[in-house]
Amino acid sequence: MNYHIEISGLSLPDAFRLFGNGTTLESGATIELPEGGRLQYRGMIERRAVGAEGIVELMLEIGTAVGAGVAANYIYDKLRRKNSRITIDRTEIEFEEGKIKKFLQEKITKDKRP
Repeated sequence: MNYHIEISGLSLPDAFRLFGNGTTLESGATIELPEGGRLQYRGMIERRAVGAEGIVELMLEIGTAVGAGVAANYIYDKLRRKNSRITIDRTEIEFEEGKIKKFLQEKITKDKRP
């Protein structure tokens, strides 16, 4: 299953940290996650104004509830930003590891129902 993710309140160095390379990052760059997951960088929207926040767009591909937990742990551990907001498939949730994991696991369970 594919899930569109937007994380606001980030800077370009945060995006580099998420993808583990410190000098270049292109739209379409991917990293493989354990349990068969994949995270793809879709781009960053930066606004040039006082108080404006950057928004990093990602595509998460996972197939199991275990993969959802791994993905949530990875995103949270790399960023740990209290002032960030995360939106998954147009639903905004708190940027907390447990809440991200729970949301993704429930979404996978719901999406797998016939």
